[in-house]
Amino acid sequence: MPFKKIRPKSYHADSPLLVMGTASHRELGEKFSILVWNIYKAKKPGWKENFQQLVADKDLVLLQESVFNTPHNDIFETSIRFEWIMARGHQYHHDQMTTGLKTGAVASPVTQKYIHSMDREPLANTVKLALSTEYRLKNSDQILLVINVHAINFVSIRKYKRYINQTMSLIQHHVGSVIVAGDFNCWNRARAEFLFDSMKNEGLNAAISERKPLWRHLNRHIDHIFYRDLQLIKTESLSNINSSDHYPLMAEFSTK
Repeated sequence: MPFKKIRPKSYHADSPLLVMGTASHRELGEKFSILVWNIYKAKKPGWKENFQQLVADKDLVLLQESVFNTPHNDIFETSIRFEWIMARGHQYHHDQMTTGLKTGAVASPVTQKYIHSMDREPLANTVKLALSTEYRLKNSDQILLVINVHAINFVSIRKYKRYINQTMSLIQHHVGSVIVAGDFNCWNRARAEFLFDSMKNEGLNAAISERKPLWRHLNRHIDHIFYRDLQLIKTESLSNINSSDHYPLMAEFSTK
């Protein structure tokens, strides 16, 4: 089989975003909860049950390695609580499964857009994405900007920095509250230091929680939630959930 048939098909930077489900509210509340999870393409046993339980009381959900064209489509398409926005990265030839980023919220976004990484990961020749959505907040004139991240991997630190700089460009002109969260693939000191310095330069704090490192992430924490102009109420790493190769992260925020 030719190598190009093994590599997944990449979507173009101007490919349309997919919209699924129906939001139950016009805006996010003065307090809202967020789930951030790389779901490993929803292929481990127990994922669907864990997912449905985890999102039941959440207001905002950021998924990495999310999928489309699978038996799980109905969870998103028939939702009457969340409106889901998906940025597609690539599609596999053998089963037409599409992977990318999904952001779901109980409120419809005011704006939505995404970027492709300027560089590609080796061998598979795939791009990485950052998905931007904005939401109204109850009793506030502010707009919450949410950036869902799955950072480029298996590349030089120069290319990693270029992706992070691309992502940070999405918030440079935003006035008000911001959440940047996802899988940052910051598995060595150089990546982690550049990531945290970049967030600090834009006034974002890390929602730190006690958590167990994973050997497959080189015993470093690569999933993070960063925030600005919000009050962090609590945060937690859900290490009892094993239906992915990443633990889900949860946080609760207040706009006051």
